[in-house]
Amino acid sequence: MGRRPPRQRKGDHGDGAVGAVRAFRTGRVVTGERLTEKVERRLLAYEDAFNSSMRNYHARIELKPTASSGTVIHWYGEYETSRLLRWVMPRYLQKFMQGTAEGLARYAEEYEPAQ
Repeated sequence: MGRRPPRQRKGDHGDGAVGAVRAFRTGRVVTGERLTEKVERRLLAYEDAFNSSMRNYHARIELKPTASSGTVIHWYGEYETSRLLRWVMPRYLQKFMQGTAEGLARYAEEYEPAQ
Protein backbone atom coordinates (compact mmCIF):
# COMPACT_ATOMS: atom_id res chain seq x y z
CA MET A 1 0.00 0.00 0.00
CA GLY A 2 1.32 3.50 -0.89
CA ARG A 3 2.01 6.36 1.42
CA ARG A 4 -0.97 8.43 2.52
CA PRO A 5 -1.02 12.09 1.48
CA PRO A 6 0.09 14.34 4.33
CA ARG A 7 -2.39 16.80 5.77
CA GLN A 8 -1.59 20.43 5.17
CA ARG A 9 0.31 21.71 8.18
CA LYS A 10 0.98 25.18 9.49
CA GLY A 11 3.79 26.56 7.37
CA ASP A 12 2.64 24.73 4.21
CA HIS A 13 1.88 27.23 1.48
CA GLY A 14 -1.60 26.80 0.06
CA ASP A 15 -1.32 29.79 -2.25
CA GLY A 16 0.91 28.43 -5.03
CA ALA A 17 4.09 29.79 -3.45
CA VAL A 18 7.36 27.89 -3.44
CA GLY A 19 6.99 25.16 -0.84
CA ALA A 20 3.29 24.54 -1.58
CA VAL A 21 2.23 20.88 -1.74
CA ARG A 22 -0.59 19.89 -4.08
CA ALA A 23 -2.37 16.55 -4.34
CA PHE A 24 -3.45 15.17 -7.74
CA ARG A 25 -5.86 12.33 -8.36
CA THR A 26 -5.68 10.13 -11.45
CA GLY A 27 -8.34 7.48 -11.08
CA ARG A 28 -7.81 5.94 -7.64
CA VAL A 29 -4.19 7.06 -7.36
CA VAL A 30 -3.32 10.22 -5.41
CA THR A 31 0.12 11.77 -5.73
CA GLY A 32 1.58 14.97 -4.35
CA GLU A 33 4.05 17.50 -5.66
CA ARG A 34 5.93 20.27 -3.88
CA LEU A 35 6.63 23.50 -5.75
CA THR A 36 10.37 24.20 -5.65
CA GLU A 37 10.79 27.14 -8.04
CA LYS A 38 8.45 29.59 -9.74
CA VAL A 39 8.95 32.47 -12.13
CA GLU A 40 5.57 33.83 -13.20
CA ARG A 41 4.76 32.97 -16.84
CA ARG A 42 8.26 31.50 -17.37
CA LEU A 43 9.15 28.58 -15.09
CA LEU A 44 7.64 26.05 -12.71
CA ALA A 45 9.74 23.40 -10.96
CA TYR A 46 8.49 20.74 -8.58
CA GLU A 47 9.40 17.50 -6.79
CA ASP A 48 7.48 14.56 -5.40
CA ALA A 49 6.01 15.06 -1.95
CA PHE A 50 4.29 11.66 -1.92
CA ASN A 51 4.14 9.18 -4.77
CA SER A 52 4.00 5.42 -4.35
CA SER A 53 5.20 4.73 -7.92
CA MET A 54 8.26 7.00 -8.11
CA ARG A 55 11.12 8.18 -5.94
CA ASN A 56 13.33 11.26 -6.24
CA TYR A 57 11.05 12.80 -8.87
CA HIS A 58 11.76 16.35 -9.90
CA ALA A 59 10.62 18.22 -12.99
CA ARG A 60 10.74 21.63 -14.66
CA ILE A 61 8.32 23.33 -16.99
CA GLU A 62 9.89 26.14 -18.96
CA LEU A 63 7.77 28.47 -21.09
CA LYS A 64 9.27 30.52 -23.91
CA PRO A 65 7.19 32.99 -25.92
CA THR A 66 7.52 32.80 -29.70
CA ALA A 67 7.50 35.66 -32.21
CA SER A 68 4.06 34.56 -33.43
CA SER A 69 2.47 35.06 -29.97
CA GLY A 70 2.65 31.34 -29.18
CA THR A 71 4.57 29.58 -26.45
CA VAL A 72 7.08 26.73 -26.53
CA ILE A 73 6.62 24.40 -23.55
CA HIS A 74 9.70 22.44 -22.44
CA TRP A 75 8.62 19.97 -19.75
CA TYR A 76 11.14 17.47 -18.45
CA GLY A 77 11.96 15.55 -15.32
CA GLU A 78 13.79 12.64 -13.76
CA TYR A 79 12.70 9.93 -11.35
CA GLU A 80 13.52 6.49 -9.98
CA THR A 81 11.06 3.61 -9.89
CA SER A 82 10.87 -0.13 -9.37
CA ARG A 83 12.25 -2.58 -11.92
CA LEU A 84 8.71 -3.59 -12.91
CA LEU A 85 7.47 -0.02 -13.45
CA ARG A 86 10.64 0.93 -15.33
CA TRP A 87 9.07 -0.62 -18.45
CA VAL A 88 5.66 1.02 -18.07
CA MET A 89 6.35 4.44 -16.61
CA PRO A 90 8.11 6.18 -19.55
CA ARG A 91 5.23 5.57 -21.97
CA TYR A 92 2.59 6.36 -19.39
CA LEU A 93 4.27 9.61 -18.34
CA GLN A 94 4.86 10.74 -21.91
CA LYS A 95 1.18 10.22 -22.78
CA PHE A 96 0.01 11.84 -19.52
CA MET A 97 2.32 14.86 -19.82
CA GLN A 98 1.46 15.36 -23.50
CA GLY A 99 -2.25 15.37 -22.67
CA THR A 100 -1.69 17.78 -19.81
CA ALA A 101 0.42 20.14 -21.95
CA GLU A 102 -2.20 20.10 -24.71
CA GLY A 103 -4.93 20.87 -22.17
CA LEU A 104 -2.91 23.77 -20.78
CA ALA A 105 -2.27 25.08 -24.29
CA ARG A 106 -6.01 24.99 -25.08
CA TYR A 107 -6.73 26.83 -21.85
CA ALA A 108 -4.07 29.46 -22.62
CA GLU A 109 -5.56 30.07 -26.07
CA GLU A 110 -8.99 30.74 -24.55
CA TYR A 111 -7.74 32.71 -21.54
CA GLU A 112 -7.43 36.46 -21.84
CA PRO A 113 -5.65 38.05 -18.89
CA ALA A 114 -7.27 41.06 -17.24
CA GLN A 115 -5.65 44.29 -18.33
